Amino acid sequence: MEKRFGRRAQQIMGMSFGVIFSIILIVFILVTGIIVVKYFLDFQKCGQVKIFVDDFNEGVDRVWKSDSLEFNFEGRLPSGLEYVCFFNSSRSVRGNWDDVGNEINVFDRENLFFYPLEKSCDNPAHRVQHLNLGSITRTDNPYCIPVRSGRVVIGIEKGMNEGLVGVR
Repeated sequence: MEKRFGRRAQQIMGMSFGVIFSIILIVFILVTGIIVVKYFLDFQKCGQVKIFVDDFNEGVDRVWKSDSLEFNFEGRLPSGLEYVCFFNSSRSVRGNWDDVGNEINVFDRENLFFYPLEKSCDNPAHRVQHLNLGSITRTDNPYCIPVRSGRVVIGIEKGMNEGLVGVR
């Protein structure tokens, strides 16, 4: 008896098992590649947020250690973030960004926030030491600075005989 059944099944399908297996393997490799690239792009965005916070902390510390200094801190942030906000939790929410304030009001000790919260790599709140938010949060609490094309400029200053660093 001949093995015609096996050949006939391949002829009905039109493709051999090797070709079908190769197509499945190629699709699997492409999908895996797309997932890996997406993971690294998300990792890069989270890295940008971390670098921004570290650099801003260093800038505030530099100003705090000086007798008197003011400069514009320039930082880069990932796309999707609209604002960098400063919030004084000891004051009530009010002003232009009260809707943002209602979202970040759940955090207690942090004073630097990225908005929208869900675009900040699950880490929207940060604590910056030596920061005086009294003057900027008098009328607007939180006080938010827009991020334009992934860049934000924050003025930081400390005058003579001042103990903390201010934001302008």
